[in-house]
Amino acid sequence: MKLKKLFKRRNKRKDADKFLVDTVPPGDCRMARSLGVGLYDDDYKVTELILAQLKASGPDRDTTTAASITSLDVFDAYEQNPGGFVTANGGNMRSPIKHVTETFERVSSAFLRVADLQIHSSARHLLMGRTVVHPNYHHPSSDAPPGVDHDPKEEWVALDDGCGATSPIAPYAIAALCEFGLKTALDEGMWKGESHTNKFWKNAQESWEPLVWPARGIVGPIKALPTIEPDTVLVWSGNFMHGYYGSDLPAIRAAGLVNMSPRALVDMLMDSTRVKEYNTMSLGRKDMLVLQEDMDPDGPFRGITKIVQSETQPPMIRKTVQFTTILHARKLPNDGGYLLISRAVHHGAPSILDSNIIRSEILMGLNVIRSIEGEPNQSFMINVNHIRSPLIPFFVAKKLGLSAASNFIVDMRETGAKKVAAK
Repeated sequence: MKLKKLFKRRNKRKDADKFLVDTVPPGDCRMARSLGVGLYDDDYKVTELILAQLKASGPDRDTTTAASITSLDVFDAYEQNPGGFVTANGGNMRSPIKHVTETFERVSSAFLRVADLQIHSSARHLLMGRTVVHPNYHHPSSDAPPGVDHDPKEEWVALDDGCGATSPIAPYAIAALCEFGLKTALDEGMWKGESHTNKFWKNAQESWEPLVWPARGIVGPIKALPTIEPDTVLVWSGNFMHGYYGSDLPAIRAAGLVNMSPRALVDMLMDSTRVKEYNTMSLGRKDMLVLQEDMDPDGPFRGITKIVQSETQPPMIRKTVQFTTILHARKLPNDGGYLLISRAVHHGAPSILDSNIIRSEILMGLNVIRSIEGEPNQSFMINVNHIRSPLIPFFVAKKLGLSAASNFIVDMRETGAKKVAAK
């Protein structure tokens, strides 16, 4: 019985998407296709109608705010009122769609998971004084992208309006992702060193601690390098305890010295045309949508921000591994270096199915690239990787992750050495 209900709900979501597509003139990208509340004549009246319907459906539903309304709620309400919604001025609206000043093309937007970021309070003012509010576009919502099963514990935001423009909530989501990622990377209690790291740490903790665990989480320039072996790579493993998507999978942290300046390193990592310089398995990476193209701290995202799609060909695997990701880089305060962060995004538009492609997700990718005073051509990297892939069985995820994290820093060093030799 539960399985039948699940398939019925999935089919209804497909019907909702088809309903919205069929009621919008073809090619009109500036027509809002909402799967939430906010696009109606006398919007509050329709909101009251749907909230009343939710209240009648059961006590387990939140019926206090418009933010609790999902796409299926809107579709259900319209389905049960085939004559259209009657507005307060007596008009009859046959389609819950109309032109609005702030449009949201939901079926072709890019969505980001944000339940672990707790961004509601920081973006609350986005809802004040608005007569039109789109779930996902103006505030986080459990309303999942088309093709993704609804989970009431999950939250999503749309990064763009579906036509290439930034959504109002996107800068807040990226800022929260940076804050959460940096806090995670510097949370010593979350990470457990591997055997060789623990062995090294016994003799080098005093000199290495300021590099690896910045005091009070403040990432400023490194004052001086201790006497260290340049090929040392330290690795840790840990788990996210938030209980959301992917928290069952191990996360990996790595740290080491790289013989490239912080700016040269971040320029290379952010340039999609240069991925093959340091990743021999890469088949290429392309920019899908650029939301901010420079490091301007006064820009909407305070740094380079773009959605990219990358493909790799792991050894002995005949299929291509594909990642679609938001990639962001910004300067750290006080000339401390740079922060790079990435996370998987889901497009509202359904992907073309290809049996030769394995779609995987970066749940959290982070690079802290620290500057070193008196060493302009060196950086200290702290990296965090948290990946979900059908290709990787759970029981080997940690082992493969540790190896990949260590190899990444080694690859960065070799790339830097080649550039020095080429000069």
